[in-house]
Amino acid sequence: MVHRAVIVAENGSTRAVAVDHDRLHVLLGGALTLCGAIPHLDAVAVCLEAPPAGASRNALLQGRDGFDSSVSGTVVLVGSDADGLPCDLDADAVVAHLKEASPPSPSR
Repeated sequence: MVHRAVIVAENGSTRAVAVDHDRLHVLLGGALTLCGAIPHLDAVAVCLEAPPAGASRNALLQGRDGFDSSVSGTVVLVGSDADGLPCDLDADAVVAHLKEASPPSPSR
């Protein structure tokens, strides 16, 4: 079954998609690991366990509360209900949260 999710590309761009949670490893291209969460939005983040050589830290998620400090490459935020079952995300709310709560840019 497919559910709404949000892809956060390495460069920080976002897009809403419909994904089958059982096929996330195919979408990302390998074994996955949990790399963060937004609990109040029932969102759990997954990324590749071993990012490809040359992958950079994720521009939107780097340094953000609730996410691994070294999260690299593309990340998929999927919905997980109170029982841990897949569910639809409110993609607009997730993207708005990520954009509102962006860590400040480093000063030059």
